[in-house]
Amino acid sequence: MPGITGFIAETKNPESILFKMQDSITHKDFYVKDKCFYSGTFACTRSHINTIQKEKQPFQSNGVCIWLDGEFYNQQEIIKKTDTSRNDLAILYKLYKNTADFSFLRAIDGIFSAVILDKIKRKVYLITDRYGLKHLYWSKMNGRLAWASEVKAFLYLPWINPTVNIKSVNDFFSIGYILGDRTWLKDVYLIPSGTIITYDLDQIRIEKSRYWWWSDIKLITGKINANEIADEIGHRLVSAVKKRCRTNEKVGLNLSGGLDSRAILAAMPEREDSIHAITFGKKGCEDIRIAAMAANLKGARHHIFEIDDKNWIAERFPAVWWSDGQLNLMHMHGVKSILFSKKFFDININGFLGDALLGGSYIGKNTLATLYKFENRGRKFINLGPRLVNVFLDVRLPFFDNALMELTMSIPERYRKNSYIYNKALLKTFKNFYEKIPWEKTGYPISIHPYKVAFFLAIKKLHEKILLLKNKNPSAKFISQQSYTMYNSWLRKGTAVKSLNNILFNKNAIYPEYISKEKVVSELTDHLNLKADYSDNLCRYLTFEIWLQRALNLQNRHHNPKT
Repeated sequence: MPGITGFIAETKNPESILFKMQDSITHKDFYVKDKCFYSGTFACTRSHINTIQKEKQPFQSNGVCIWLDGEFYNQQEIIKKTDTSRNDLAILYKLYKNTADFSFLRAIDGIFSAVILDKIKRKVYLITDRYGLKHLYWSKMNGRLAWASEVKAFLYLPWINPTVNIKSVNDFFSIGYILGDRTWLKDVYLIPSGTIITYDLDQIRIEKSRYWWWSDIKLITGKINANEIADEIGHRLVSAVKKRCRTNEKVGLNLSGGLDSRAILAAMPEREDSIHAITFGKKGCEDIRIAAMAANLKGARHHIFEIDDKNWIAERFPAVWWSDGQLNLMHMHGVKSILFSKKFFDININGFLGDALLGGSYIGKNTLATLYKFENRGRKFINLGPRLVNVFLDVRLPFFDNALMELTMSIPERYRKNSYIYNKALLKTFKNFYEKIPWEKTGYPISIHPYKVAFFLAIKKLHEKILLLKNKNPSAKFISQQSYTMYNSWLRKGTAVKSLNNILFNKNAIYPEYISKEKVVSELTDHLNLKADYSDNLCRYLTFEIWLQRALNLQNRHHNPKT
């Protein structure tokens, strides 16, 4: 995940430090590095994949310097207010200069993070988008401030002691991801969503404030017409996708058997060239079969990238470093297909969390429960998938279009629950894509009444239990073509078993300082002997050890970033 990196500090050799930080987030030969910028104790630069925001940064005017990672999607709306160009940096500058506070950020529809240096006011601002989906990390120590789009960049700061945050270890091995603003490093944190961090260069003072929060969206009250809302959802979704499929850009998508990516495919405007869709999964899985049906209906070029027991794991080892060890390698399902995708498109239109918020799968006991799931599981776990894609491609997330999200979160939860309003919107807006084509999750089209689907699934589950009993292996799981992976089985085969042994039982392994090695040995033994399925845990151990080796071993901190 390329982006911005920099610091404010009195230190020796700031040029060398900033260069190493920039180098650490430059993962591929095709990346472009901006020049390193220095002004007194302030140092900042950027590394990018040269698809969007190609202009050299910082943008400079009247003592203001701006770095931007990400982009805006409602330029035309903002241009009317600012009378400036379509350049996002110029727009941000004009808004900043013309507004007494940062309230203008609430109107920006975009996924971005930004750094603003105001030499006149003698202040520096670190900014995240409304939803905090373009991650920006920060650290403050003894008057020093540092920031970066990836955690690994902080390892090159001489005043940072790379100490592992034990709370993060507990999070990762209990639920599979790190909660809140924590990272693996004790002194490095993720900047919250919709937040501005202000650093006063003269007073050496830091302030943190929020310019937007979910409570700014008010629930619809009074009588509700579900059909009208469904129509409006469809309208806003089509508009959101259209804004993210700009003319003369090579856009494509990963297409699964789910609902979200299919909605994006259906909403994509017709193009002179073909729409390219990539589907990954094991041979013959339902995802591939269903995606092919949707692609054929759209007239899209459908590319299949098969995952099997031989090719699934090795490519994920370098991706552990790219994702700062925060994403369990087991969940890097499409990592091997990303570079393959780059042959066909530069920008990935992603269905991130459509089902979770609009489809209601994140709905809990109350609204706070829903937001807690988004801010943690959504933002810090599921979001790492699109962020991993961003190593190679720029990623756009239509379901987080401001107009669509404001409508989504204004709909009372009883209408969003069990995908009621979402399914209605999909069937009304994209009938041909949903009326007869099944949903991978159930194997049936969403046009069939949920009660009927539940009955059919109950019969199917009973049939699977009978088959398992006949096989006399009640602890095993029934593996059908519906699943697009077989990690349980694949972790018992050659390449994976060799990796588990070589990495986890190496005499120089670091993870036993944090996790019981006996527990790891016991779980691996039980897994290999078919006594239990510990595939998720075993991949967490692998991920943690791979990250530890590279992050904490000094000889590996000065690595070749292009490997």
